[in-house]
Formats: sequence, structure tokens, C-alpha cells
Amino acid sequence: MWYRSAGMELRQIMMATAVMLVGCGPPSDVVVVELCGDVRIPGDIDAVRVSILSADRTQYRAGTLDLLNCGSTQRELPQNTELEAPEGDVWVVAQGLQEGLEVLRFERRLRIEDSGRAQDAVIAMTRSCMRVTCALGLTCINGMCEQAPWADDEVSCSGGGASEGAGGGMAMCTGDEP
Repeated sequence: MWYRSAGMELRQIMMATAVMLVGCGPPSDVVVVELCGDVRIPGDIDAVRVSILSADRTQYRAGTLDLLNCGSTQRELPQNTELEAPEGDVWVVAQGLQEGLEVLRFERRLRIEDSGRAQDAVIAMTRSCMRVTCALGLTCINGMCEQAPWADDEVSCSGGGASEGAGGGMAMCTGDEP
């Protein structure tokens, strides 16, 4: 009888190992988020938090960029950052922060396909959206709440200008801290 319990124990260990291997997570791709616009640093915002949310709005990755504490200089927009994202439909959310409080929020939709290349999302952070709060699935565009656009929809940046490669890549603190 002892051999049955040993065999069952071995099967349980093998099943637990298989579950752990399957649970390592879905394949991910890289999203290049370009942040641009006419917000003033430090007058309007002093940090930006960028999050990648799954289609059901579960946070997948997030990072915060402190725009003031970068040595002796402060950062200006435009800036680029890269975050991993799972395949499928995702939300890219950029929050402009002032002393840790959200004062701006912009959202974009993005479809991640297994392409092996970076996907781009341009987010125009404009002063006309300061303290505008939109319902779920909407984002502020020119001071008004509208349906969050897909990344392949044309987005322009007022004042800050979205130029290719501007600002280089920005290092962000990644994790759950604001």
C-alpha cells in the first residue's frame, strides 16, 4: 500500500510543477509610449505614471517617471518609455501627477499582436484637460471627454510636438508604487 501513496504523491508534485510552469504568464511584447503635450513642468505636473492594463482593466505593468529629480535638470516633454504588454487588446494609461495626486489622465487602446516588434502609443498630455475627469472608457481630448482612441488613430500633440525619437528612452521606476 505504501507504493500507492508514493505514486499519488509523485503525481501531485508533477501536477503542481505543470501548473507553475503554465502560470508563468502570457507572452509579452513591448509598447513604446510617447508622452508629449503642452503641460508645464513643474507648474502643471511633476511626475507621470504610465500603466498597461489588460482588456478587463487589470494592471499588467506600471512605472512612474519623476520629472523633477533627474540630477540637476528637470525633464521636459516629449519623452518615450517602454513597458511590456500581453498580447491582445490593452489600455495604455498616462496619469499626470502633481505632488503625488492625479491632475491629468489620458487613455489609449492598443492591440498587441505577436509581431516581435515594438508597438507605439502616442499620448498628448494637454493643459486643456487639467482636472477633467472622464468616465470609464473615455479620455480627455481638447478639454472634452471622448471615447478612448485606438493607437492607430491619429493623435497630435499641441505645443509639445510629437517628433520621432524626441527625448530618447526614459528610465522609469517600475512596480506598484505611485
